[in-house]
Amino acid sequence: GAIAMIQHLFRKFNRALSVVALLSLAACGGGGAGSSLTGTTTPPPTTPTTPTTDYSVQLLASKTSIGTNDSVGSNIIALVKDANNNLVTSAPVTITATSGNLQGAPFITDSTGSAKGVLTTANLFANSQITLTANAGGANSAPLVITASGTSIGILGANSATIGVNQSYSLTLTDANGTPIPNQTINLATTNGSINPSQVTTSNVGSATFTFTPGTTDAVITASATTLNTTATQSVSVSQNSTAITTPNEGQILTINTIYPVTANITSGGSPMNGVQVSFTSTRGVLSAPSATTNSNGDATVNVTSPTSGPAVLSASANGVTGVRNISFTAPAAQRVIVQSNTSVLAPNSSTQIQALVQDNSGNAVVGTTVDFTIEYETSGGTLSATSAITNTQGVATVTYTAGAGTDNSFDIKATDRATQIFGRVSLSVAGQSFSVILGTDNQIVKNSTNATYEKTYNIIVTDNTGAPVQGAIIKLRALPQFYRKGVWKSDVANNWTQTISTTCGNEDLNFNGVLDSGEDINSDGKLEPGNVVTFSQPLATDANGTSTFKIIYGETYAQWVNIDLSATATVTGTEGTNTLSFWLPIASGDITGNISGPAGNPSPFGVATNCSDPH
Repeated sequence: GAIAMIQHLFRKFNRALSVVALLSLAACGGGGAGSSLTGTTTPPPTTPTTPTTDYSVQLLASKTSIGTNDSVGSNIIALVKDANNNLVTSAPVTITATSGNLQGAPFITDSTGSAKGVLTTANLFANSQITLTANAGGANSAPLVITASGTSIGILGANSATIGVNQSYSLTLTDANGTPIPNQTINLATTNGSINPSQVTTSNVGSATFTFTPGTTDAVITASATTLNTTATQSVSVSQNSTAITTPNEGQILTINTIYPVTANITSGGSPMNGVQVSFTSTRGVLSAPSATTNSNGDATVNVTSPTSGPAVLSASANGVTGVRNISFTAPAAQRVIVQSNTSVLAPNSSTQIQALVQDNSGNAVVGTTVDFTIEYETSGGTLSATSAITNTQGVATVTYTAGAGTDNSFDIKATDRATQIFGRVSLSVAGQSFSVILGTDNQIVKNSTNATYEKTYNIIVTDNTGAPVQGAIIKLRALPQFYRKGVWKSDVANNWTQTISTTCGNEDLNFNGVLDSGEDINSDGKLEPGNVVTFSQPLATDANGTSTFKIIYGETYAQWVNIDLSATATVTGTEGTNTLSFWLPIASGDITGNISGPAGNPSPFGVATNCSDPH
């Protein structure tokens, strides 16, 4: 019995020890009040921290202004440095754009700390502001804004009309290259009178027609392509009297050295006016008389002829009302075809514009003729944007050649006038460069108020085929005008200014020789437009980082009115590489935002007329 009692006491003692041990574990294990003695406690999960880097990211662009439907676009560079300004290699970079086509992803920095891409607007026609940003290692760049512009509407028709008498107008919709934009909706409105139809769709050549019926007061016709962010206006003065040129037809092409009648019909309240003197003018050619008197049908006639080719504007004025006709004079047939290219040596996969100038032996342009383009003896796999094109009022037909991925020492582009089978050639080559040339800039502009000029800084980066910098490359620059615009700047109540473009015209100096050659003076003012309006500081050879810097300088009055091709050619051990940028000369935002005075170039230094043959 004594032994049994002792065993019973030991069992009670062991149970007591077990309870004490469990209580001690609960206290030490952190279960706290309300914790179960029999459960287990899992520590809360920890969120892993993202490694941070002390990077800085700078976005550069070869062009901060590009055209609409621009397949070449702007080269984009994200430059990544560490806290000590050392270039960072092999760093992933995220580049985003609010619109446009961004090419080159994934973006990773090379040995120059640069991640490279291309922003284009190929097949995109809307005028827009494209904002780009870049991020590397948690560091963000400042936003970079690139302007896509050049899509415009041109309204063709008289600037005067008679009360209640229908007047026909036509319009054209073109991109920055002057290429027609088909199948686009344009809304029409007027401040007085009526328009039929109020909405049109552009044809396959980018044109449309409408009828304006004047009310009792002057009117402003507005044509808007809302989705493309472009608008055009035409002011029309309204009276009881009407002056309309009935022959030749609008847009008719006349042969040089041939006499054609020009007839104007004069009415008042819809009835013909007899015995009214009508004044005639032409921007090209010679009229048989400066004026003529109407007959009983209200018709007055003079003759016109021109020894030179090109566009012309005919006008007839009577009773304070003027009627106009846009025509062109052409050589009767092609006698020579001159083919030119922007460059003779291309890098693989790059592009160049091919222009065929069709003329007679006196240098007169053949207008409206079809030119067929073919590639001969080429092995790089290149292509043409079109197999044929029609000459414009300067006798120029244009296509684009894009090189393939391979190389080719020499080949030809042949351009043949379809009517006469007369042809010309230009020789090109595709060379695999051992180095690349990149032009870049930021979105800053310097205003020099002492001499009314703008200055803009550009960077040149030259790298070899591994991405390493090339030191000592010799740089040569060219800045050649390509287009100019007519129009005005208009302000809103907040003194913010918007550019209204009347028309876009090509450089009259077709061969860039600075000499007024036959057939080049499109507006017959005795000089070449727009002229060489840009100069630049000559850059030094590239430094140890493969970079060089220069500035372009131009008058404030030309900002946004002149488009240039800026080319940088680098020479390394006798081999050349070229990069060309095309852009409208930028304007300082402070001159068009909240500025009561507005920009210096208002109106355009080239006038406000709606056609290129009118010098006003």
